[in-house]
Parts: sequence; structure tokens; C-alpha cells
Amino acid sequence: MKAHMYSHPLPGFMVRAMTNAEVLTLQEERVLAARAKKGDEKAVHELMERNLRLLVKIAHDFGGLGVDLDDLISEGSIGLRRAAMRFNPKKAKFSTYAGLWIRQAIMRYLSKHGHLIRLPCQWGRQYRKIQRAVVEMAALGLDTPSIAEIAEATGIKPSHVMRFQTAPVSFTSLDEKQDPNEEASSPIGESIADTDAVAPGAALARQNDYAEVEKALGILNPRAREIIRRRFGFRTGVEENLEDVGRHFKITRERVRQIQNQSLHAINAHLARRHVIEDRRSLEVKGRNRAQAGQNFVREQKAEAAQSSNILKAKKLHQAQQIRQLDQVFAEAA
Repeated sequence: MKAHMYSHPLPGFMVRAMTNAEVLTLQEERVLAARAKKGDEKAVHELMERNLRLLVKIAHDFGGLGVDLDDLISEGSIGLRRAAMRFNPKKAKFSTYAGLWIRQAIMRYLSKHGHLIRLPCQWGRQYRKIQRAVVEMAALGLDTPSIAEIAEATGIKPSHVMRFQTAPVSFTSLDEKQDPNEEASSPIGESIADTDAVAPGAALARQNDYAEVEKALGILNPRAREIIRRRFGFRTGVEENLEDVGRHFKITRERVRQIQNQSLHAINAHLARRHVIEDRRSLEVKGRNRAQAGQNFVREQKAEAAQSSNILKAKKLHQAQQIRQLDQVFAEAA
């Protein structure tokens, strides 16, 4: 098998090894297996090198699952080495035995690293089995096979097939750049809004509300103030019931209710008085502003009248000067 048959470029040393390696005969397999069983590293290495074509072929069968071919070959070589060290030529051919070990190693690696969310090995095998069945059916003309047809072809329960068909097959890391071709591109995670974050305006309003509540609580005595804080969770965010508050202050829950009602009534009365005072002050300010505006208007009218009077005086003075000049001219002419 030549290197150009693969869509992914293979390392040079692997291409040379695959080109020079010849298929082992049964007798050679037995001899190398016996040596490998005794711990002969050269025999293990030769068994692996003579079966690199098998390793690459199996690795290619698992391509397109989000893992580089180099990583698949690397993991498959671990399985190939285990097969070389444990092979018993009396039970099977080495290619059959090694293929099982190579597939197992690659499938375990895919189950751990093939997805951002780790899947159990059994689920990974079922998922790949379903994918292969869909591809084979598409080759036969069934572009959109039904759940029942896929289940019949794979021997997997229809409910499991439906779960795999509706599951997302690709994920995007939040650390991935928005534009891979732009070096200064920011990560995708920075463009996603935090739905749990509090908007600055809402945070400021909440802070102002908290300040208003604390100001209103200032009219109460220390015990009543603490009871209201505990009952409504002003500090901790956790509202305590009457029994817990009463246990803390060593009073009955009924007494806690009475203090709470009295305190709320006092706060409401205080706020009502404050609103009346604020409204009165607001009216006074508006009245002063209106009076000031009226005074300003009167001053402006007076200033305009004075300016008009000055203009009229200037005109009369100018006319008188012109008349005097004409009288002088006529006198000189006579």
C-alpha cells in the first residue's frame, strides 16, 4: 500500500517502513511471537513494523471524528505493541488479533478526547456504528433512513438511535477566536452576554433602594431594626421565619409579629410624612422659581423699555441737531 492512497500526509519514516516492510508468513509470525513473549524488543518492533499498513488502515477508518490522524496512529500503535507482546499464534493470525487491540486503543482514545464532553466507550461504539450504517444506506440510495431502519440495520434500540440522531455532533470552545485568520480577534466567550449579570442601571437602582431602606430603618430602635432585617433578608438575602427570629431574640413568635407590624407602620408613617414634606418643599421651590421667573421677566421688560426710551431720545437729539444745522445754513445764505 502506497502513501499516496491516504488523504492525510504520513510521516516520512512511516512511509519508508511501510514501503520496505513485507507481509509476514505464518512461520515468521510464530518465530517472532515466541521471541516477543520472552521479552525480545527487536521481535516486538519487527512485528509492529511489518503491520504498519494495518495500523494506518484502521486509523483511517476512524477519521473524521474530530481527532488528527497522527493522534489516532499514535494511540493505535500502543494497541499494536500490546498485541505484539501478547500474541499467541495457536489461536489466530496476528493481523486479526492486532486489529482488535488497535481498534480498542483508538476507540478508548476517541471516547476521552474525541468530544469536548466525554462519552462512555460503549456509547462511542454505538454512535460510530450508527454513522457507518447511515453512510452504507446512503450508498444504497436511502438518503434519509428512518429510525426503525437504522435500528434494524445496527441492532441498537430505536430509542437509543433517536437519542444519538438528535444529539449535537459538534461543539465550539468559548476560547476559540471569532475570526481564526485575525490574530487580534477576541474569543467567542467574550461576545456572549452573561444572563446572570446585573445591568449597571439595575445595580445602581438596587443600591439606591438599599440606601433608602437603611435610612428608613434608622427611625427604629436597634432590636426592631434587626428584626426587620432578619425577617426580610436585607443583609443575607435569606428571609428568616418568625420562629427563628424569636429564638434569636428569646421572645415568642407572636411578639416578633407585633414588633414587625409596629415597625412597618412606623416606617410607613415616616415615609408618608417625608413625602408630604418633600412635596411641600418641591412646591415651595417651584413657587420660588416661578416668582424668580416673574421678577426676571419684569426686569427684562423694564430693560427693554429703558432701551427703547434711550433710542427714542437719541433720535430726537439727532433730529434737533439736524434742524439747528439747517437753520445755520439758511442764516448764512440770507
